[in-house]
Amino acid sequence: MSTAVAVLDVARAELGTAESPIGSNRVKYNAWFYGREVSGDAYPWCAVFVSWVAITAGASALIPRHAYTPAGADWFRQRGAWGSTPRVGAIVFYEWPGMGRISHVGIVETVHPDGSWTAIEGNTDAAGSRTGGQVMRQRRRSVGARGGFGYPAYAAAAAATPVPAPAAGRPTLRRGDTGGHVQALQQRLRTAYPAYAGHLVVDGDFGPATEAAVREFQRRSRLDVDGVVGRNTWRALGLAT
Repeated sequence: MSTAVAVLDVARAELGTAESPIGSNRVKYNAWFYGREVSGDAYPWCAVFVSWVAITAGASALIPRHAYTPAGADWFRQRGAWGSTPRVGAIVFYEWPGMGRISHVGIVETVHPDGSWTAIEGNTDAAGSRTGGQVMRQRRRSVGARGGFGYPAYAAAAAATPVPAPAAGRPTLRRGDTGGHVQALQQRLRTAYPAYAGHLVVDGDFGPATEAAVREFQRRSRLDVDGVVGRNTWRALGLAT
């Protein structure tokens, strides 16, 4: 059974994916869901993105395959797995203003102390739209009157091999650095960007392969692509302290 970590790792790897051209709904998630290339206003894909993440992460029994957001919300309600409190890994359903029904969905990545949350959402944009055409992070604090959170019955995550990390936080890393922080970085990159899993060795040595993986992660996460792991990159990796 899949974990919240596995689902979020798959979702993070998709950050920056966009339909082409914007406004066409031509995106790999729709092609997967419908078994053919589709386009047009009839195929918004926020729920299809969540469904694709679920099946890719091995969580298809925990998160329903759906294209219609109210149907996804009903699936959780029928199982008694619905509520109003954000949790990491929860599927968040929004009632969009003026729609009169649930009409957007994402995956909660982070819950903030002020009660807001950051979700990874498909078919959104920098303005927070529900039809923006990209996979992005959105920080939100309201789900609307009909919205709420579906709670997948995730398995408990297996304990990871501990990596040394001082309480003061993580330092800026670049090529040539070594040590436990580099190991933590390498472990996370192997999960966040599976293409590197086969040849990125977790050896605590920030060499060319690690720098290449960092640059690719930064590009996909829409960060400054400089190969240097600073606060923003640590935060995007979910390892900020």
